[in-house]
Amino acid sequence: MSYGCSPKTEFQRFIRLSKDAMLGTTPGPKLISSLYDHRPLELNQDDYQRVCRIPKKKGANFRDLPGVHVRPDNKVEWDPDVKRVLLPSGKPLVPDYAMTFVGGTSSKPFGRLWWDETVPTVVTRAEPHNQVL
Repeated sequence: MSYGCSPKTEFQRFIRLSKDAMLGTTPGPKLISSLYDHRPLELNQDDYQRVCRIPKKKGANFRDLPGVHVRPDNKVEWDPDVKRVLLPSGKPLVPDYAMTFVGGTSSKPFGRLWWDETVPTVVTRAEPHNQVL
């Protein structure tokens, strides 16, 4: 499939380089105009709104959302001073399963994958609930 537009960010320019240009084995960058074998996960509306609120910084995840407090032992708990934020659907911005995943110690739910990182495991269906994507 065609990209549909020219790259708008440094990451987009980098990821569209040919393998040889990426590795520096050819003179000058050569951008690839097509994307192969990529079927992105279509998020439901609630999850889309959640991931849009995750800060655009390396390592960001649900722990950066309002109402989540990270204790010194790295476990999360609800911040009693912050009212629970609800999405337009009425569901919570931070779902209970994110708080209880791996006993409240996981940083994976709704984790933001940075440009220099890869998903370490190939999964049949990528889900933002328990995998950094």
